[in-house]
Amino acid sequence: MEGIYKAQSSNVTTPSTLKNKFEALNSYFLKEIYKSSNLSRKFEISSSTKNDTADTDISVLSRSYADQIIRSAKLDEYIEGERSKTEMLMDMFYKSNKDAFRDGFQKAWIEIYKLKDSELMSTFVNISSGISYEKLQDKADALIFGAYAHQSTKVNDAIIRAVESWEQKEHITILEELKPCDINWLEEYKQQVIEHLRDI
Repeated sequence: MEGIYKAQSSNVTTPSTLKNKFEALNSYFLKEIYKSSNLSRKFEISSSTKNDTADTDISVLSRSYADQIIRSAKLDEYIEGERSKTEMLMDMFYKSNKDAFRDGFQKAWIEIYKLKDSELMSTFVNISSGISYEKLQDKADALIFGAYAHQSTKVNDAIIRAVESWEQKEHITILEELKPCDINWLEEYKQQVIEHLRDI
């Protein structure tokens, strides 16, 4: 009987035993939570690093695209109805990396604008008219504002031709909000393009 009593009493759960079990479990869960949060932090840092690297790569690539577009445009000759070398170069860049191309296109336009060379500007705008609006998107819109505001009639004419070529109904509002051209024939042409876009 004494042996049976001792065996039974050894299985009794005391408050101190419960406390020890609780502390052990608590310690285990805290360690697991710490490991989980640490892994999460490492993942966040890794993801952030990858994003920063991707942004840097696009920035470097777009700068290279811009430089090549500018060099090509300076040597190119725009002939209406024919694909220029610069247009083919832009198409190649677009197929390679769309985001880098659009960013590079914008950079090239800004750099060309700063050169104060109206002949080069009109060439660039005319070449851009051969690139579909889908490829340029809002970079084409920025081109409209900059080229239309330029003091060169040749550049103004080139951008209206580009708008006609892109055939985007949303450009009606842009053309209507731009100030009237001082040159009658150019203003008449702009109005004709507006009517053409309405009929699409």
